[in-house]
Amino acid sequence: MANNPVTQDPRASNRKRIVGWILIGIVFLAAAAGAFLWLRAQAEAKGWLTFYGNVDIREIQLAFYDEGRIERMLVQEGDRVRKGQVVAELDISRLDDAVRKAEATVRVDQATLENADITYRRTEALAKDLYVSLQDRDNAIAALKEARDRLKTDEAALVLARRQLHDGKLVAPKEGVIEVRILEPGDMVTPALKTNTF
Repeated sequence: MANNPVTQDPRASNRKRIVGWILIGIVFLAAAAGAFLWLRAQAEAKGWLTFYGNVDIREIQLAFYDEGRIERMLVQEGDRVRKGQVVAELDISRLDDAVRKAEATVRVDQATLENADITYRRTEALAKDLYVSLQDRDNAIAALKEARDRLKTDEAALVLARRQLHDGKLVAPKEGVIEVRILEPGDMVTPALKTNTF
């Protein structure tokens, strides 16, 4: 019984299993490598490009600087916009009126300043010869300074009115795609209320 030809060595059986699994693994790796190379060749044949990296996504919420009623929305959701492109406009009739009023006020101030300057020069010449009181001369000096200050103030108001008129157009700060169009023509806006996002 010691030399039974039917019994096999258990170690030989384990080796056969290990060799079998190794061969299956090699066949699997060869198939995966072949599939990868075939897909790569297909991509190159079709002109596909593969890029690696990070995509930086930023959302910008557009809003007007001033309040008013939207007259026109010039873009739709999904539209591509360029930097500086007008995307919406307010009804600028009241802003246009404010600019015209400020321009007229500046013209009046310029005339008042010219008149105050003429009055001052006349009063100064008469005060040298004591034909008018020094109080009248001081009043002429004060009127001249007041006219200059009023002109400066109203010129600053004109610059502000022109800026508000300019800000009646909402422009894209950079290139992008409009994701959401929130408001429509006729809607009222405030500086805190966004109109579009991209």
